[in-house]
Amino acid sequence: MKKNAHSGTRLSHTRETRSHALREEFRRKRCLSADWIPNRKPIAHLVALALGAGLAHPAAAQIVPNGRTATTVTANGVVTDVHTATTRGVNAFNAFSQFVVNNGHIANLHLPAGTQNLINLVDSKAQIHGTLNSLYASGKIGGNVFFASPQGFVVGEGGVVNVGKLTVSTPTAAFMNQLIDAGGNISDAAVDRLLSGNAPQSPEGLITIRGKVNAPGGIALQGAQVTVDAGAHLVSGDAAAAAIAVNLGDGAEVEMVESGGAIHIVSKGDIDIAGSLRADGVGGGSSGGILVTAQNDVRLSGARLDATASGEDADGGGILVWGDRNARAEDTVLVSRGRGQGAGGFIELSADKQVTVRNITVDTASERGQHGHFLIDPDELVIEQSVYKHGGDATFTADEKITILGDVVINTRQVEEDADPDSLATASTGDSGNITIKAPNIDIQAGARLLSFVEEGSEFKAGDIVLEAVHKDEQAFGLANASAGIKVAGTLHGGNITIKSDAQAITEWTSVEGIVTTALDTILGMAAGFNVGLVGANANSAVTIANGANIVASGDVNITSSSTRTATSIQATFLAVTPGQLAAVYGELTGEAKAEIASGASIKAGGALNVQASSENTLDVSAYSFSDNSGSYFSTTLAIGHVDVETSAEIAQGANIDAGSLSLKAKDENDFAVTAGAWANGNGVVGLAVAVSEIDTAVSATLGADVEAAGAISVIADSATSKNRSSSAATTGDGIASKVVFGALDAAGAAASWAAGKSNQASDRANQKAGSTSGSPVKLGSSVSVNITKQDATAAIADDAVLNTGGDVA
Repeated sequence: MKKNAHSGTRLSHTRETRSHALREEFRRKRCLSADWIPNRKPIAHLVALALGAGLAHPAAAQIVPNGRTATTVTANGVVTDVHTATTRGVNAFNAFSQFVVNNGHIANLHLPAGTQNLINLVDSKAQIHGTLNSLYASGKIGGNVFFASPQGFVVGEGGVVNVGKLTVSTPTAAFMNQLIDAGGNISDAAVDRLLSGNAPQSPEGLITIRGKVNAPGGIALQGAQVTVDAGAHLVSGDAAAAAIAVNLGDGAEVEMVESGGAIHIVSKGDIDIAGSLRADGVGGGSSGGILVTAQNDVRLSGARLDATASGEDADGGGILVWGDRNARAEDTVLVSRGRGQGAGGFIELSADKQVTVRNITVDTASERGQHGHFLIDPDELVIEQSVYKHGGDATFTADEKITILGDVVINTRQVEEDADPDSLATASTGDSGNITIKAPNIDIQAGARLLSFVEEGSEFKAGDIVLEAVHKDEQAFGLANASAGIKVAGTLHGGNITIKSDAQAITEWTSVEGIVTTALDTILGMAAGFNVGLVGANANSAVTIANGANIVASGDVNITSSSTRTATSIQATFLAVTPGQLAAVYGELTGEAKAEIASGASIKAGGALNVQASSENTLDVSAYSFSDNSGSYFSTTLAIGHVDVETSAEIAQGANIDAGSLSLKAKDENDFAVTAGAWANGNGVVGLAVAVSEIDTAVSATLGADVEAAGAISVIADSATSKNRSSSAATTGDGIASKVVFGALDAAGAAASWAAGKSNQASDRANQKAGSTSGSPVKLGSSVSVNITKQDATAAIADDAVLNTGGDVA
């Protein structure tokens, strides 16, 4: 995990890379500017952000300057005009102690000639319950209007904001005093921070939008907490200009906006949206996009987020909804359609921890262009109710687990608006999108349906369905554990269907650098002559097509479960000045790879049905010990290897299989080596080496069901072992230790030469300390190797299985 330095957003590196790659690939294919693709992290430079909250309805209008700017307020009945003479370049400033626009009242904020930005500082909560307009000197609606209030900002149910562009933030009171002090002095640095969205935010800055905000140039809201209530409407782009014209009458003019039109909502706390956000682009162009990101939770309930393009042949905009903790969307519509030849947009709904989805509709289709993409990518994803995706691809990924509950429908078909997309009889109006689900553990529960088919005989193409569970654990030493699994108890109906589980457990400690370090540590007296190591790899992969599952593919169905296990290690002790040397290593491989189609499951494939389980197993452990001085009487080495793995592919009796052809296969590939070596040199007396390996592998492919197949049927079990060796050697005698040591350290180059010099010095000191002798001690070298192996491979077709095939059976 890593943390965004600007916002505190925590993201999985793998997930961030994966999501970024998807967005970049999507952008590249569309030839779009990167501006429309919001980064999942809250980024200050996107624009100055935010809005604030408040609920009161005061009896009278209260727009009160605080004296820090040359602001005048003129009331004429229900209309209040606000002018300022305080300017700095393109920026104009107002400062208020209170800013309240009541129900039935209109407040007009006037930008002085030559200015573009109108910055309004409010000491108390800013409240809009009537109508707020911003006007250029020409009388046109426009200008970039900034509201900054530590207490927040609220647009009530009857409130309407009509401006060129609206940016609301909730900076601290201390920052506000820096921006314009009591003497009216303006800090350019503070102004820059406010405009760039980098002002420190007040924890009391609450934002509530219950009314309407129309801003063709875009809307940006930043607060401690942001709420967009049901019935609220935030509109940017051309649709906002149209809304302003409707609100103010035919005589209203809106300054043309050449770019922008995005909606950004950022919160240090939670964001709740139950209203409508619409960003359709400006000048008939592509949408500016929608960004919603919270440092806590995001909740969408009854919300509609629409970034559909406004112009002919224009692209849909990006929509990103992100929660640093969790995100929940229910009864929500997310839309980013392309117009004409324009492409559909990219929509992402994600969180760092958990995303819960309940009855949402997503639309990234294009009328005649390329469809867009929908992505969900948290640690854990729970889909409680249906997700309808009108064309375009849908990707659901999680770092831990994805659960799709019963009665959930994920549908990527394109059909007429009022037609039933789930029905087999409903005609498609375009290609269906692909459905991709990726997580280490995937659970498609009974009653759930993933649908990307087209009706029989359709001119359009069905979408593919991919379920992929991958888990990899890689360790430098100790035990690596990997577990991946997919269970399907619901319905999958699409083009090609792929169900793949892969577990990889790898522990490797074999570097020459590690051997050199061990040698030097021992030579220098930093080791006690004992070195014991453990390496292991436990990998379990399972695909289960459960009772009641129904898989229908117009193309191929590929079901694979694979496990990779690797455990390698060298443990050694060298030349220590101790009574004895002991090097011991234990290595093991365990687990299973299983692909199972259970009784009561049904698979119908227009093409081939391929079911395969496979394992790759590598065990290579070695232990060596060396003694070469008068104080070391023995050198002992023990190496033990243990393997217990199972690989099975099975179609059980009672399963219903109908395919163009069937391949049922289980296989493993093995490479095993256990080595022990002990050397007692010089005055060493005893060298003992023991190598023990216990190998148990089982491979089985079993067909118990009746099969209808137009082509061939094959059932294969294959076990291939390239090496299965258990070896030991024990030697005593002068000169042997240095030869073995330096032979092992050849690749270490200069380090090995240095070690040799230190070794000779150590030997000289040991000899001097022990004194010289004229006789030779009795030498004893003994080695034992034990290899117990059981390896089975079985392929079987049940006696009562009925195979109706137009091809061969093997």
